[in-house]
Amino acid sequence: MQCQRCNVVMFRERFYGPGDPFWGWRCVLCGNISDPIILENRNQGANLAAKGKKGKGDTWAIFSRKRKPSRTNQRGVSLR
Repeated sequence: MQCQRCNVVMFRERFYGPGDPFWGWRCVLCGNISDPIILENRNQGANLAAKGKKGKGDTWAIFSRKRKPSRTNQRGVSLR
């Protein structure tokens, strides 16, 4: 299997979380984790975005908001 982000090989790994352990895939280069549930949720989010709808917990809307311009330059010095 190849990573969707960087197209490098992924290996199968067992993950342990608050629930039952599960099997998924981890990218050797970027560390991207993928399993059937993650893929299903990504596809559902892409389908909602294509229809112009927002689902519950739509995190893309948080990251895509326009931000106010910074009043400092790249070094953190005030431009006033």
